[in-house]
Amino acid sequence: MNKIELACGNSVKHGFAGLDIIPSPCVKYIVDLNKCKLPFKDNSVDEFYEQNSFYELEKPLEIIKECNRCLKVGGILEFQEMYFSSQYAYTPHTKNFWNFACVRLFSKGYRSIGDWEIISIDFEKSFLPPKWLVNLNRNFYEKYLSRIMPVNYIIFKLKKSEKTMERVKE
Repeated sequence: MNKIELACGNSVKHGFAGLDIIPSPCVKYIVDLNKCKLPFKDNSVDEFYEQNSFYELEKPLEIIKECNRCLKVGGILEFQEMYFSSQYAYTPHTKNFWNFACVRLFSKGYRSIGDWEIISIDFEKSFLPPKWLVNLNRNFYEKYLSRIMPVNYIIFKLKKSEKTMERVKE
């Protein structure tokens, strides 16, 4: 199996090969993700994992398209980003923000980047709010409660399907 952790830093998820711009003992592939090109053949990767680096990229959606190109049919892209209302989301390096509405980017429609099969959209939370409250009505949560009771991270898990490949080629 060919599993890649994007922007792994100084540690890599167990069972994954590390990719980062800065060399370290756990980095197998040295790549600048801002160049929007991954060094893998089409349909050659089983899974991509990323944690808290897309928010710093100039064009994170281009890297997600690249992941689609490289993933085998049935391959998984899982990424965790700082939720827009998190205190951690606002740094001098932040170039983009993530919320539940971003799911529109991964489904067929206006300005979409494919027709991914969405496995899950979840979040890691701090102490507040209870998970059931957020999931009760995500739009209501984002509009009225997200700044009062912020979550820290949003996690997208997407699967490449035949349909996904056709949409990206268009």
